[in-house]
Amino acid sequence: MGFYGGTVGLFSGNHIIINDENFEYFKNLGGYTFLGRSNDKIRDPTELEKTKNTCLKLKLDGLVLIGASHTLTDGLILSNYFLE
Repeated sequence: MGFYGGTVGLFSGNHIIINDENFEYFKNLGGYTFLGRSNDKIRDPTELEKTKNTCLKLKLDGLVLIGASHTLTDGLILSNYFLE
């Protein structure tokens, strides 16, 4: 599963189930060209709550954030939020 537009899709729940058929053209190009991305961060209470709501709605038991240093920070903040 992937979220269109990065965190924008994560916040709104706008997702796609990724499979061989819909990903065929994008193989070896990376997820950016397939899903897009945003510059949002998962830091403030509203963003954290939206992320939690999407995970609960989709019954996710895991979430993988792909990015760089800001994304690692988001992952840490989100993990702590989920643990609380």
